[in-house]
Amino acid sequence: VMRALVPVVIFICQIIGGKMAFNLFPSYHCLTSVYSYLAVRKQKNVSLVYRIYALCLAILVCIATLAIKQHYFLDFICGTGIAIVTYIVVNLVYNKIKKDKGNGKNLQFNQHER
Repeated sequence: VMRALVPVVIFICQIIGGKMAFNLFPSYHCLTSVYSYLAVRKQKNVSLVYRIYALCLAILVCIATLAIKQHYFLDFICGTGIAIVTYIVVNLVYNKIKKDKGNGKNLQFNQHER
């Protein structure tokens, strides 16, 4: 039974994966790996061992995408850059909202004043 499926799987991979699933811009593997590391790197409730593990994993994923030639260097740079910029913007917005709530401002989104 398994031997009969091998040609089918190869055929599907050639049709779909061979034409659409590689060399996409930017590298979402790098983007999500780096962003996942950034999300835990300053968390005191996350162990240092796990933070180091997340960093190593992010670095290895980025290296692997280049080593197996699934992405170009520019894909890596842009994927990593988008993760870093998104992290910074989200932190700025979060800190602004946190500061405004601390100053007594009423922040209610998607609600109309009556």
